[in-house]
Amino acid sequence: MGRRTEEAQPSPAYGYHLTEAGAQLRPIVLALKEWGDQQLNPGAAPVVFEHTCGAEIHPRTVCAACGEPVGTGKLVVKGGTHPVKGEPW
Repeated sequence: MGRRTEEAQPSPAYGYHLTEAGAQLRPIVLALKEWGDQQLNPGAAPVVFEHTCGAEIHPRTVCAACGEPVGTGKLVVKGGTHPVKGEPW
C-alpha cells in the first residue's frame, strides 16, 4: 500500500504581480481577443469587457497625435534599421 502524502498548499505570500512589460501588452491582448471573437468564433457570444465608465471595451488603434483611426493605406515606413520605401500599408 502506498503512503498518502499531503499536497503542499501555495503560500498566500506568493501571487502573480503584473509587470510593466505585461501591462504594456494589455492593448495587444485585447485586440487579439477581439480578432479571435470575430474570426475564430463568429456568431458565438464573446467574452465582454466593461470599462469602469460602464461602456463595453472594443479596442481600436488610433494615431496618438490626431486621434484618427489607423486603417489600410494610412501607414508608411519612416525609419528603422533598414527602412524600405513602399506603398502605404
